[in-house]
Amino acid sequence: MIFSDRTGIRQVQAAVTEYSSIQGEVQEEELFDHGKGQEGHLRHAVNNFNLMQHYIFREAWHFNNASRSVEIYGFNMKLMESFGENSEVPPLWYGIYGWNSLVKSAALVGDGKKDEGYRFLDIAFEYYIKWNSIEDETLLEAGNWEVFGGIRLLKARGQIELPDATREPVTYGNKFRYSRLCTALNTPNVWACFNPVREEEQFKAYIERVKELNEK
Repeated sequence: MIFSDRTGIRQVQAAVTEYSSIQGEVQEEELFDHGKGQEGHLRHAVNNFNLMQHYIFREAWHFNNASRSVEIYGFNMKLMESFGENSEVPPLWYGIYGWNSLVKSAALVGDGKKDEGYRFLDIAFEYYIKWNSIEDETLLEAGNWEVFGGIRLLKARGQIELPDATREPVTYGNKFRYSRLCTALNTPNVWACFNPVREEEQFKAYIERVKELNEK
């Protein structure tokens, strides 16, 4: 960021290189400094949630590198599995878990691993169906209480609810609404990784399946 005064003197601000400079982290530290441990732990949980969102939703820059995509999106899936008990993905993450499985599926097909790609396409369908079966405005648990402090997402409203019933906007709230199965399966110019299997009967069956889901 560059500031200048009326005389034209310019000042370039120092780059922010530590996450502790982010507003939520500053608030967390101030709460603990003032002896407000309970509020500090809650803010710490909110910050944990925001960090996880940031990592999972940030651009992976994986274009034209199928094997890298497989690893990145597979890692994201394992991360979300770790949020729940016995590797069960908490409902809050169903939609984005399905999205990561969809991208991994396309990458596997593009990397010549068709059978494994179909397996992850099945998983993508499974979690998109789970996500879309949940009514809007349902409160969904983020997962591990010690990590997320009982935070819940208000589905389709871009808000989280804290245990004290206060609500805050979600940084990446719009991305929890994504449902891209239809686009991925029907746009060969965009989702080119699926092109090697587009004429196969098995893939065409997925296209019919997603049409049926969209009509419900």
